[in-house]
Amino acid sequence: MIAPLKDWLACPRCGGGFEDASTAAICAACDVAFPRVGDILDLVDPTVRVSSEGPGDTAVMAWRRRRGDELRGPDAPENAALIESLAAVIGRGARVLDLGCGPGSLLGWLADRQPKARYLGIDLSMPALEEATRAHQGANIAFVRASSRRRLPIGDATCDVIIRRLAPALLEEVIRVLAPGGVYARFTFGANHWREIYDRAPALPRAREETLAIEADRLRELGILVDAPIVVTGSETITRPVAMLGIRSNPAAFHIHRVNLKDIADLWRDESGERRLRAPITTEYQILIARKAPATIQPEGNGSGAA
Repeated sequence: MIAPLKDWLACPRCGGGFEDASTAAICAACDVAFPRVGDILDLVDPTVRVSSEGPGDTAVMAWRRRRGDELRGPDAPENAALIESLAAVIGRGARVLDLGCGPGSLLGWLADRQPKARYLGIDLSMPALEEATRAHQGANIAFVRASSRRRLPIGDATCDVIIRRLAPALLEEVIRVLAPGGVYARFTFGANHWREIYDRAPALPRAREETLAIEADRLRELGILVDAPIVVTGSETITRPVAMLGIRSNPAAFHIHRVNLKDIADLWRDESGERRLRAPITTEYQILIARKAPATIQPEGNGSGAA
């Protein structure tokens, strides 16, 4: 196991701590061994079945996601807004967890901004993690295989910042592993994002208008402080290859066989039918920032012992 993670990771079956081993991480409490596959520790419990758990990115999708991130970069509107929000709360020594990290691009960008923090990405897709480990190497950034739809292989109250970008999550687990005073950041596309494309491809799943409102209400029920959502709307001219790469590298790719791609391609034709390099597309990004209350400090002399 990666030594710097020993005080951070926990057994996904019982929550116990791990012992180091050359080929596996062995739980000190229940003695279950989780293997290392190449450079990646596999913390998915094979005895657990989750009906809502998808297969994760295929190798082709993982490559496309990494390539798409390279083309867009940290300055693209959808990335810049999230990075700025996170950079404001990631301090020196912070432990940052990315749920559904994919090829690890976001953690790489954040590590460039704050190299003194520690970063851990988890994803169910082994191909995505292989892309991540190839692209991002460093003492302060690591990746393990795990599912965000199950008990997280993370110790209680050990994460200062938790990121959820286009990935599923169990909010009870997010709160369990979030440290007092820690920040949870959720990024999602708005219902109007790329509406010109999705209107032409109704078979593709698209974001719902009420997603963040529902999540904010649930977080408040669980005792988490929630800021007003950040909503960034606008328009961008993009090329057809960038658009198709984006569609084919996110969960919509599992439904792409139901779409007539020509309908989408026609967006890159003018009124006379001539091809054009770029087309104006509506953009909408939403960011939800929530905070766990700081730990309560007990006043001195307030013990229960007899005087």
